[in-house]
Amino acid sequence: MAIEFLATMRSSIFEGKIFAHFFIGGDQHRGFDFSSATAQEINEYLTIGPTADWVELIDRPTQDFVLGNGRDINYLLVDKQLKYSDTDAERYARYVEQLLSPNAVERSSTISVDFDPAYQTVAFHRLLRIRDGEETDILDPSRFGLFRIETDREKLIYNGTLQLSYLIPDVRVGDVLDYSLQSAVETLRSDHIT
Repeated sequence: MAIEFLATMRSSIFEGKIFAHFFIGGDQHRGFDFSSATAQEINEYLTIGPTADWVELIDRPTQDFVLGNGRDINYLLVDKQLKYSDTDAERYARYVEQLLSPNAVERSSTISVDFDPAYQTVAFHRLLRIRDGEETDILDPSRFGLFRIETDREKLIYNGTLQLSYLIPDVRVGDVLDYSLQSAVETLRSDHIT
């Protein structure tokens, strides 16, 4: 039962992310507390470093392809890997996206990850921009923002969920973004349930 719970919880984290990072304005920000976080606070929740040893790295596709007419984003690679142990579960995700329209640039210029610091950690491994064949590392820890998400504040329900957001600088139509991140979740044990 714990693994079933983890799969659901982890799925909501990353599946939500893949869509949540597309929206910069509108309803996505309803319920957020936009008070600014210091770099020290962000560093308490975010790690930037190499990919874990257990992850099987896949080469970035070199040939462009279009999945359908009228798309704003070409997903050249979506790589998700899971690792479960007796004490935790880890999820690695890597996305390589080609931005085909101004709408895609607007939607993909922010990467956001929701997590609960009580039992989850977040690590970013890479953020590359490929423009005209030139690869640029644009992962800058100072560009992260930390926000508290309380969607049920009006009901006095506080769940502790936080959101790390990264505003990607200088994104243009035709750019390819290649980014990867990892989340670790402490598994539920019988002594955690009261």
